[in-house]
Amino acid sequence: MSALSQTTTAPPHAGVTDRPHDADSDRPRIGIIVGSTRPVRIGRQIADAVADVVADLTRDEFSGVTPVILDLREIALPFLDEPAPPSSGERTLPHSRAWSEAISEVDGCVFVTAEYNGGYPAPLKNAIDFLKDEWADLPGSIVSYGGAGGTSAAAQLRTVLTRLRVDLAEVDSAIRVRSRHYGEDRTLLNAAEVVAESTASLRSAVGWVSERAQVRAEERGSAHAQAD
Repeated sequence: MSALSQTTTAPPHAGVTDRPHDADSDRPRIGIIVGSTRPVRIGRQIADAVADVVADLTRDEFSGVTPVILDLREIALPFLDEPAPPSSGERTLPHSRAWSEAISEVDGCVFVTAEYNGGYPAPLKNAIDFLKDEWADLPGSIVSYGGAGGTSAAAQLRTVLTRLRVDLAEVDSAIRVRSRHYGEDRTLLNAAEVVAESTASLRSAVGWVSERAQVRAEERGSAHAQAD
């Protein structure tokens, strides 16, 4: 079963969702990883707004890229429990294989991270640590958010992703979230407005990933054609 959901097919792996208005199996896919798993959070709202920016860039500047939401709360990985280390390439457990497939089927990733006590969320680190070679050379960018933009979390995350040889955009996008942006339920009143305040850096970060993802998809397509 594919790790990517379609609106008219069998149920997908949990937490992996193609954006309906952009779903196209022939397009390169950009995975947007939601790093926060708290029951009440703004990470998913931020990720959805980022997906809209990716879709807008596709219409404005690129021939077509599909945003794919990878929500770690819904994916619900346990703490790393594979018998062999990730570097072995062995994925023996169903949730490990599903997560590996989900990352292997995207051509780039945007890591959307909150900042907790100066660092990024433990579930995001855990999800990263489940894999190894799947991250290598994958185009990626970091979108952090918080009262001060989540820049400390982004810096730590960059160190880890660089070690894993993720092909990172040079500049991260930091989204500052103010108290006035929150409703009484502690979610954002208007995520699009919050994200819009960081439009320039966000378009630069996700635009770079989209461009690199198209190149990667073309290279993978050529390799598959030669193999056939």
